[in-house]
Amino acid sequence: MIANKSIIETSKKSRDLNPVIITVILSLLVIIPQYGLGLILKISQNIEILDKFFTFIDTNNLFFLLIIYSTALALILAYIFARKALERNCLSLGLVDDDKIKKYGKGLLLGFGLVTLVVLILDLTEFAEIRKNLNGFNLKFFMVFLPAWMIQGFEEEFILRAILMNQMAARGKIELAIIANSIIFSIFHLGNADFSPMAFVNIFLIGIIFSLIFYINDSIYMPAAAHTFWNMTMANIYGITVSGNSSIPVTLFKTKLKGPDLISGGGFGLEGSIITSLILVILLIFLSRKIKNTKPAS
Repeated sequence: MIANKSIIETSKKSRDLNPVIITVILSLLVIIPQYGLGLILKISQNIEILDKFFTFIDTNNLFFLLIIYSTALALILAYIFARKALERNCLSLGLVDDDKIKKYGKGLLLGFGLVTLVVLILDLTEFAEIRKNLNGFNLKFFMVFLPAWMIQGFEEEFILRAILMNQMAARGKIELAIIANSIIFSIFHLGNADFSPMAFVNIFLIGIIFSLIFYINDSIYMPAAAHTFWNMTMANIYGITVSGNSSIPVTLFKTKLKGPDLISGGGFGLEGSIITSLILVILLIFLSRKIKNTKPAS
C-alpha cells in the first residue's frame, strides 16, 4: 500500500509522538466526558431544573442518548489535541474533501445496507424475528437520536482513523497501522456487556473496513457515516442492542434474536454473530481488491 495524500501530509507536518502515548491520551479524552456526565448527575440532585431533566430522561429510558451525545466533548478535545499537540492540519486528518456530502451519503447507505442484510439473513433463517414497534416508536425522539449517532460515529472514526491510523501510518507500514488501530477499536469494547471472542473478531473486521474506506477515499466522511448508520440502524430501526449496550425504546421495529449466540449474536447484538463475520469478510475482500486495482484518492 502506498501513502495517500493525508498520510503524506501527516508525515511531513505532524509532530512525531510515540503512538502508544497518543493512544493513552486519546483513551483518556474518550473517558473524560463519561466521568463529567456522572459528576453532573450527582450535582443535579441539588438543582431542581437539572433534577427534573434527568428524571424525565430516566422515566423515558433515554440515558444512553446522553452518553452518545457526550461524545461531542471527546470529539472537540481530540480535535484540539490533534491540531495543537500533534500539529496536524485538516488535510492530514481527512477533513478536506470537495465531495464530502456525496461520500457521507454513500457511507449512510453502506452502514444501513450491511445491518439490513445481516438482519434479513437471520430473519429468513429463523434466527431473528422482526415485528413493527407500534407503541414504542416516537418520531420526535427518533430525530433526536440522529444527530447523537452522527456525532458519536464521527468521533470514533476521527479518533481511530483520522488521528491514530494516519499517525501510525506516517511512521511505518500502512498495513500495520490499519491492523493496530482496528485491534485498539476492539479493545475499546472489552468492557461491554456480553462481549465474546466473536464480538472481538467482528469489531476488528469492521474496524479494518472503516480503515480501508478511509484510506481509499482519503476522507473521514464516508467511514464516519457508515459507522453512524451501522449503529443507528441496529439501535433505532431494528431495535437491536449495539455492542452489548442497553436496548433503546425508540425503534421502528423490534427484533428478537433467537438461537445459539454464535449465530444470532446473543446479548451483544449483531456484532456477535458469525453471519456478520461472513458479510464483513466478503466486503473486506472487495475493498482489498479495489485497493490493488486503483490508486488511492489524491
